[in-house]
Amino acid sequence: MLFSKFYPMRTLSLFFCFWILFQMNSCIVIKTRKVDDGTKSLTREDSTKIFPFDYGSIHKTYDYTSPSNIFFQKIEADDLKKIITEKKYSMVMFIASWCPVSEKSLIKNSQLMLKLPEDSIQLIIISQDLNIKDLQKELYEANYNHVPYLMVSKKYGTDEVFKQEKFIKDFDKRIPIGRFKGGGIPTNLLFNNKTDLLYVKGGTLITCDTIKKYTNLECKKNQ
Repeated sequence: MLFSKFYPMRTLSLFFCFWILFQMNSCIVIKTRKVDDGTKSLTREDSTKIFPFDYGSIHKTYDYTSPSNIFFQKIEADDLKKIITEKKYSMVMFIASWCPVSEKSLIKNSQLMLKLPEDSIQLIIISQDLNIKDLQKELYEANYNHVPYLMVSKKYGTDEVFKQEKFIKDFDKRIPIGRFKGGGIPTNLLFNNKTDLLYVKGGTLITCDTIKKYTNLECKKNQ
């Protein structure tokens, strides 16, 4: 091969490995994850950005003028059920700060919500990790204007490999947990207001057509 004439096989192998990783639609093992989700390294300053779940804030929107203004609430499965019943449909995103695909999906899905009727569907962001400053930066760049949530580490553990699976089991034991093993993110879940899971997909593949297929909601034209 002409290509291999100029580049050693070792270099070629590394190139193709990185290319495959770049093309992936979800992060599972792109970066090494520690057994700690950021709980042990949480600073006093970052701790001031984390609050208990507040049911009264779920309809509020916030004008975050900088990343540092974004605050978080802790969430358990029962809290999520309460939020989901508030709108006809809900799209829940499990994210983590360390995943570039998750960051891309956060921006894409935030933009998608602007094309859909606000009174019928909501986007709920739940992070597996507690790397506050990184999460703030990503949420700010995505123009997310609601309260983002953090899975309660005390209840679901600090190891992200198992955290998502434990959260889903607590939410509804009838949901097949196969898709949640290993803690791959981003994970997108579409629910109706009866908390029935209509659709689940990893990566950045949620589109207007996806939403229409499972909800009959149509994106606004020219947006």
